[in-house]
Amino acid sequence: MTVRADVVVYVFTTQDARSFGYSKTDMDRKVAGNAWVRLAQGSYATSAFNGLYPEERHAVRVLGALTTSKNEWYASSWSALAALNLPLVDHDLSRIHLTRHSVTPANRVHGRYIKVDRQLLREDQASANGIPIVSVDLALIEFARQSSFLASTTAIDAALHRKLTSKDALRARLAGTSGKGVSRAAAALDFSDGRAESPGETRLRVLLFRHGFSTPIPQFEIRDGDSDGGPLIYIADLYLPEENLVLEFDGKGKFAAGRMANSEWTQFDHQRSRDQGLTARGYRVMHVTSRDFLDEKLLVARILERIRSKV
Repeated sequence: MTVRADVVVYVFTTQDARSFGYSKTDMDRKVAGNAWVRLAQGSYATSAFNGLYPEERHAVRVLGALTTSKNEWYASSWSALAALNLPLVDHDLSRIHLTRHSVTPANRVHGRYIKVDRQLLREDQASANGIPIVSVDLALIEFARQSSFLASTTAIDAALHRKLTSKDALRARLAGTSGKGVSRAAAALDFSDGRAESPGETRLRVLLFRHGFSTPIPQFEIRDGDSDGGPLIYIADLYLPEENLVLEFDGKGKFAAGRMANSEWTQFDHQRSRDQGLTARGYRVMHVTSRDFLDEKLLVARILERIRSKV
């Protein structure tokens, strides 16, 4: 299973290992020595598994579970979203969510598994990275009904940004859904915005919404001169129109590249120059990192302080 371009994890069964000449004792030693990881009863992964992100590890565990399954199960809800490489922030990934076709609806928890029996139409069945999954629309609506506003909004934003689905398609799926969590899913869908380019941007947008700031505009275009048709000079991660505040989310890799191609400037120099240009045009500018979310009250106080400042 190719998880990232530079990471390949091999998933195999006990029967596969025996065909390669490994005895049960050999397999136990491989697991004890961290050369293999036991994913589920009868399935393993190679040690590259340990270096994966949580969502990636979950997707590999899903594949391991389905590899040895005797029934036709599909990864669903957050397990399907993990297979699609969508972000799952602040969500418990200790259990695997599976669905199979049945005319008799049922929902049960069995150890590490949540198993759902429901009618699955042909359009509800898909695959991602070699893993059978329910459709992205069904998975997103299931997840939004079960998870927090932040988690579901982040996943929907990412799916819309990657054009895996559309708001209209999700609204159509939600319109045919009833039961617990529908209003929660509707709220997340209404707030979602495919212009968001990272989970950090979505998290910042949710924080602003919860604390009563004006509706932030993702990927706000700033043009030179007074005319809306002037040359584009900058695209801000978020812009608060009433507060006249540009917010930039600086992810881990933003300044990791060092010097820019064919330039003596570093990424930091370039960012500082852009900040100065925006300030000269009358905008307030503030940068936020993932570490700032460790103390959200302090982050909100800093945003308010920046808004009150003259420049």
